[in-house]
Amino acid sequence: MRMPQAVEAAVHFLDQHSLGVQAFAALITLLLTALLAWATWRYVGHTKRALRLAQGQLSLGQQQLGASIEQSEALQKPFITIKAAPRHGEEVIVERRAAAAVAQAPTVILLNLGSGPALAVSYQFEQVDAPHKAEALKHPESIPYVESRQEWTTRLPLTSLSNRTVEFRANYESLSGAKYETQVRIESGVIMSFKFGPSSAPEK
Repeated sequence: MRMPQAVEAAVHFLDQHSLGVQAFAALITLLLTALLAWATWRYVGHTKRALRLAQGQLSLGQQQLGASIEQSEALQKPFITIKAAPRHGEEVIVERRAAAAVAQAPTVILLNLGSGPALAVSYQFEQVDAPHKAEALKHPESIPYVESRQEWTTRLPLTSLSNRTVEFRANYESLSGAKYETQVRIESGVIMSFKFGPSSAPEK
């Protein structure tokens, strides 16, 4: 059975121009490959830009979250100090006449000057200049919590600080669980140094 003339003519044409057809097919393949490579390059470029944008948005979100957490913590941060001290905060050196003016109180009084309650408060007065360590003053106590602006009367007489060098250290937590520490050095009833910040006490 003979093929239709059109098909036969097409087969004959292909036989005569096989090299040209192969070259044309190779050119088409090359063009398609180049187009695919270009499309891939464009896709990678768009992907990188999208990734950079996403990373930028993530970084901004993290910064905003961090700022929000800091702002929230600032609204509930406790700050335990010694009420008997005539100055607080950044002023760490007190004058002797001011210290003498508050020496009338029978016992040392602590005060939470922070904006939030202090939880799980543990504090200690410890003498650091005793001739014999066994005879050194050491007064530890603990309190479940101290509300903001609330006072706490200790059992330590003020007179016990008048002729010693004593270090006071208090560790406590905020409502969020952040841990803080107050350190005070008292020499002969006068506060000589004061430090407040994140707790340096080891985790239990």
